Amino acid sequence: MLEVRAVSKSYGHSAVLADVSFAIEPGEVVALVGPNGAGKSTLIHVITGLTKPTSGDVLADGVRIRAGGYTGIGFCPDDLPLPELLTGHEYLDFAEALHGSRVGAGHRQRLLECLRLDDAAGRLLSTFSHGMKRKLQLLAALLRGPSVLILDEPLRGLDPESGALLRALIHDFAEHGGAVLLSTHDLPSAQTTATRFLVLQQGRLIVDDSVRELAAGGRSIEDVFLATTGIGESVARSSALFVGALARAERSRR
Repeated sequence: MLEVRAVSKSYGHSAVLADVSFAIEPGEVVALVGPNGAGKSTLIHVITGLTKPTSGDVLADGVRIRAGGYTGIGFCPDDLPLPELLTGHEYLDFAEALHGSRVGAGHRQRLLECLRLDDAAGRLLSTFSHGMKRKLQLLAALLRGPSVLILDEPLRGLDPESGALLRALIHDFAEHGGAVLLSTHDLPSAQTTATRFLVLQQGRLIVDDSVRELAAGGRSIEDVFLATTGIGESVARSSALFVGALARAERSRR
């Protein structure tokens, strides 16, 4: 359903992505993780057609994605500023007009009810909480009837109820034949949401495996991530330095 073929992206002499390849099948929820600067945002922008790759291709439903994107993909960006002088309904009207698509009022109303925004949709976005705005962005992505959802930090800053609701909707979307790629730094939450993990480091895909395989032997995804990226060693060094500093401070107080 979504296929990334040997995608590379450079800015001048600086390589941001290097020969990244993977595929996501219908029914999969795949987490894209990596340290800051690993190239996650650039990869998402290439997949959604916002950025042209230096080389390689991205296909969704067998269609090559070019600049301007593909209507089969619904994209929910991370904390995109919303026009706060619009109401929820006006924002959704704008999103539909922007994508050149119109859906029936009944479909929109059902989505509003699913996301528990039906009572708030007539209010200005300036009155919406962070969680409400995130859910409205997801609704705008779903209005297009996509087969692929790209979600950038979908659970960031959400209260437990909103987080549980979004996780349930992500699973429902996949169970009905959709494919989901979610980019996140929240590894414990991603472990309960995703079926597979992609780990990106310095523009290269270093891990592509199922949650079941990665978590074999009782390991957490966080442990695997820290070990494969080398971040665990860096954390251990910093911790040792900190403990030494605390010990010296304690001796100086005696």
